[in-house]
Amino acid sequence: MRRGNTSARSRKMFLVLPGLLLCVLSGLASTPAAEAAAPKQVLILGDSLVGGSSNYINFYLAHDGKVQTTIKAVGGTAICDVLPGNGGPWTINGLLAAKRYDAVVIAYSGNALTKCTGYRKGQALVDKYKADAHAAMKTSRQYGSPQVVWVKPPAAAAAELNSVRAGLGTAFASLPAAYPNARVIDGGNGISPGGKFYLSLPCDAWESTAAHGCVKGWIRVGDADGVHFYCSKRGTAYYGIVLPCDTYSSGSNRYGMNLGATRTFIGL
Repeated sequence: MRRGNTSARSRKMFLVLPGLLLCVLSGLASTPAAEAAAPKQVLILGDSLVGGSSNYINFYLAHDGKVQTTIKAVGGTAICDVLPGNGGPWTINGLLAAKRYDAVVIAYSGNALTKCTGYRKGQALVDKYKADAHAAMKTSRQYGSPQVVWVKPPAAAAAELNSVRAGLGTAFASLPAAYPNARVIDGGNGISPGGKFYLSLPCDAWESTAAHGCVKGWIRVGDADGVHFYCSKRGTAYYGIVLPCDTYSSGSNRYGMNLGATRTFIGL
């Protein structure tokens, strides 16, 4: 099963990262860079799936010192919340004006909880996300962002939300045809095979012990809410900030691996 571009040895070494990690952070690499060259700069924007997986995302992008991440995630938000004039805590325009990034990763999964979404549902919500994705791409072109990586969301349990998430995946996949700097990653790889939500999946090689939660070859991946990744213990969320899991989270780990494939787009 493919997991981005990270070696199996690196995956085995990463079992559990400390849970006390803000999901709005500048993630330093875990080891100093071997080369004198400055690390690549990667900005990740997203919702609770990103916030709850931020430790794994940072690891798979920055484990060798060749990348420095800036992760900005707020639960319940949508693409429109990072566009100007919508009252978000930051805007993509402001972030790109303040710093040059080698890649911008955008990972939103279909929330419609904030005013700028118009609380739309179904295809109307997909169309709103698609229009906002085009707006974000035009902004990236304005600031000369070389790579903008769109993450197709994993499946959800409820049919209506799963239809929205599938629609977002299709919308994001269409962007490279219109924008040469657009790229697409499947965030559901190894999480939602066949586009379906799973509470449990077969344990992978790096998570095959009871300490990881592997029981008789199976491990929890999806949360009972049908939306998030399973976590047995997590700190309290506040103001939309979702902390990473205090214990091992297979779903978050797999999601982090998937986003780690961004490295291939910046020459790593």
